[in-house]
Amino acid sequence: LGLDFTLGFGTYNAALAQLPQPPNINFGSTLDTTSFCTTTFTLLGHYDFKSFGLGLRMPLISGHVDSDPAHNVVSQDLFTSGNLELSADFHKKMSDQVLMVPEIALTFPTSPGSTPPYTQQQLEANQPSQSLEDQYTRYAVGLAAAFARGGEDDALFFNWRLGVTPKLGFDMKFGHTIVQPYVKIPIMFSLEQNASAEEPVRIEAVGAVRVAQAIGPVQLGVRIVGMIPIAARTSLKTPMLSVWPEIRLQIPPSAQFWLSGMIPLGGDFAVYGDAPYGGKNGSFVAGLGATF
Repeated sequence: LGLDFTLGFGTYNAALAQLPQPPNINFGSTLDTTSFCTTTFTLLGHYDFKSFGLGLRMPLISGHVDSDPAHNVVSQDLFTSGNLELSADFHKKMSDQVLMVPEIALTFPTSPGSTPPYTQQQLEANQPSQSLEDQYTRYAVGLAAAFARGGEDDALFFNWRLGVTPKLGFDMKFGHTIVQPYVKIPIMFSLEQNASAEEPVRIEAVGAVRVAQAIGPVQLGVRIVGMIPIAARTSLKTPMLSVWPEIRLQIPPSAQFWLSGMIPLGGDFAVYGDAPYGGKNGSFVAGLGATF
């Protein structure tokens, strides 16, 4: 059992509530690039049988959207959920040093939100209600939470997605050196009934490798994560690459604590760096797990 905590910060475009300016008396909406902060708590569970395992992940997201006086936009806080993931993995020992771990994961559409229009003219023509603006913000907060994970777990965060993700990983240990590469193909079917929805099907190729050195109860390591969209239509169409330095601590008798931080190298992280907030984007991940 475990709990994974992710703190993400940066900027993104969102459809936000706009206070009326005299002589207007009605609230309006505007598409604005503003700073975001997301805190995600992901519940983790895994049960090992003799030759296979069953897993569960469920993210819960708290989002803060900053105010923007230039557009007369007020700050906003909300709480939303990601998509529930159930997985099954299998273990095959290749040698004394190498374990192959194929996995299949299903994500269920429990992440709400509504895709906003892509232009200010379309937004004004639709004249969204306060409840619809709230759905637009939930969409943006979920997307920001996915960015905070470096595009590695988009199927957990994209709204109204039914996902299937085959994965192939390896656990390798050579003395005190640990190497863990994997590749997976998230296939996400959109169930959102909205003309502005990004794509009916989104497919990505995600690869990562973790290299760590064990020094007693401490592991010092680094992860490299890359995401390449294979089928994407309207946004998030460029590859993403990030580096995650990390430290893990084994706590007797069976607990583990980990802490890492994201260094974004390229891709749609640039959306997170628009003026006037450029260069202030990134994320930190901490977690605690225990084996019983």
